[in-house]
Amino acid sequence: MPHLPESLLEIIINNLTSNLDRNSASLVNKQWYRIDRNTRRTVYVSNCHAVVPTRVIERFPNLRSLVLNGRSGVVYPRFVDNDWDGTVDPWVKVMSERCPMLEHLKLKRMVVSDQMLQMVSTCFRGFKSLVLCSCSGFTIVGLSAIASNCGNLERLEVERCAVVDHTGQWLRRFPETLSSLVSLNISCIRGLINPTDLSQLVARCPNLSTLSLRKTVSIDTIRRILMKSPQLVHLGVGCTLQNTQTSFLQLSLSLHNREPIQSLTFFHRIPTMLIHALYPVCSNLVFLNVRFAASLTIVELVNFIKKCTTLRRLWGIVGVPSEFTGNRFEEIALEMKVLKLCPTTVKTLKT
Repeated sequence: MPHLPESLLEIIINNLTSNLDRNSASLVNKQWYRIDRNTRRTVYVSNCHAVVPTRVIERFPNLRSLVLNGRSGVVYPRFVDNDWDGTVDPWVKVMSERCPMLEHLKLKRMVVSDQMLQMVSTCFRGFKSLVLCSCSGFTIVGLSAIASNCGNLERLEVERCAVVDHTGQWLRRFPETLSSLVSLNISCIRGLINPTDLSQLVARCPNLSTLSLRKTVSIDTIRRILMKSPQLVHLGVGCTLQNTQTSFLQLSLSLHNREPIQSLTFFHRIPTMLIHALYPVCSNLVFLNVRFAASLTIVELVNFIKKCTTLRRLWGIVGVPSEFTGNRFEEIALEMKVLKLCPTTVKTLKT
C-alpha cells in the first residue's frame, strides 16, 4: 500500500498494540519500517543477552517503556550455568545517555544494583513505573532512592525478590506531595512496615487501584486502608500476625460499606478467619489468585469459590509439595463445573 499517505500509515501502525504485530508491520517496506521506528514507544526484549542496548536505541530512538528479561525460566543445558543472569547496568547507562525520556522499566530475572536504581531515579526526569520480578542484587536502599526521587511515580511493584527492611521506615521516603500512585506491590519486602506511613501514603493517592501487602501488615491496618481507599480494585493480602476475632469482624463489616473489589490475591499462610472476613467481596470478584497461598485447604477454597458467582479467572499452583497440589486443583475445577460458574477459566501455573 505505497499510495497511502504517511499520516494514515502512522495511525494504522499506532493502533497495533502487540509487539508481534508491530514487528510484522515493519517488514512491509521501508516506509512502514521508518514509521514503526519513529513511533514505537514500548520495546520488549525477551533475552537481554541477545542484543546490545545501543542497537535497541538505534532501532527505536523514541521509546518510553522498556521490558527486559534476563535468564529464562527454563532449565539451561549443561554448558550454561544456571546462575547466568543478566545485569541491567549497561542498559541503564546507555538509556540515561541516549533515552532520558524513559518512563517505564520492567525487569525480570535480572541483576539490579542499588547504584543502578539510584541512577534510574535521577537520570529519567519523568520516570513513572518500575516493576522488578524475580530480580536480585538490590536492597531497600535502592528502593528508597526510587521512592524519594521519582516525584511522578505511578507504579512500584516488587515481586518475588529477596528484600529486607530492618528499620520499617522506608515508606517515609515517598514525598508528601506524591499522589500519583496507581499500583503498589510490596508483598515480598521482609520486615515490619510502619502502619501509619502505609496508611498515609495510600490516603494521599486517590487513583490507587492495586495494592499488594506484606504478611506482617495487621488486619486493623488493612481495614483502615480499605476505608481510606474505596477506589481499590485489586487487593493482595496475607497475614501471619496474631489478630483478635474482633479485628476480623470489623474488617468484614467495613467491606460491606465500600466499592466492590474485583480482584483478590492471597499470599503466604492465610488464616481461616481472614477467609471468612473477605466473604463480602466474593459476589463481585472476577479474578482470584491463590498461587502463593500455601496453607489453603480444598474445603476452604471451594467454600470461598461458591460465593464468587461472577468469577472468571482462577490461578492456582501445580507441582508444589503441599496439600494444595495439582490433583486437588483438578478437583476444584470439577467442583466449579458443578457450581455452574460459567464462563470460568481455571488457569494453572507452574512456579
